[in-house]
Amino acid sequence: MAIKGKSKPKGGSRAVTPGPKPTYVPVRPPLLARRSFWVSVGAVVLVLAVAGIWYGLAKERAQAREAELARRLRNAALELQGRIDPIITPLGNPIPPSGFEAFPDLQGALSDAVGGGGDPKALADIANAAADAAGKAADDLEQVEAATIVGGKDLDAVFVLNAINARLRMIQGLRLFREAALLAADAAGERGDRATELATRAKDVFDLAGQVFGDGYHDYLEVQFKADIFRPTLPQPTG
Repeated sequence: MAIKGKSKPKGGSRAVTPGPKPTYVPVRPPLLARRSFWVSVGAVVLVLAVAGIWYGLAKERAQAREAELARRLRNAALELQGRIDPIITPLGNPIPPSGFEAFPDLQGALSDAVGGGGDPKALADIANAAADAAGKAADDLEQVEAATIVGGKDLDAVFVLNAINARLRMIQGLRLFREAALLAADAAGERGDRATELATRAKDVFDLAGQVFGDGYHDYLEVQFKADIFRPTLPQPTG
């Protein structure tokens, strides 16, 4: 059996596929040499500049508004102080650093009367004078329109409430001081156990009056502190 030989492919030798043609790849310029980079930088700088100007103007407006509010706060506190100080100053003595002792003469006379001592006539004179002074001071404080002085000025809410409450509580305290003084005057007209009983009641009312008035005075000082016009009372040197 004959073996067929391998036949040659038709068409002669196989063609060789040519390689890819070289292509031109442009070389990108450095980042700092690119126009688009500097355009972007310019845009960012412009945005930052505008933002800086806006922030500066906003900050300036905020500072101006704060200064105006501080001015209103101070003026309101000074007006309130100018109305209230002349009313309460004659009634007693400041206690360092921020207290106030009202009607100290009546307090001393009542303490003597409760202990069974003291001069009834002196107690009567002191009590009657204190009753008149407390009543007049309360009436005068009623005329101080604290809500009008501090209201409608866009002031701090706590400041406004303290101003209104200070006036109200001091008026209430003064009314109680007057009641205590009237009881003390009644005690001066009695003798024995009845005098002691009335003096004790007067002392209790006096102590309550001091607490109520003290609450109002504390709020009054808070108003001054908030407005930066508070000046504490310093103890006087002795010796």
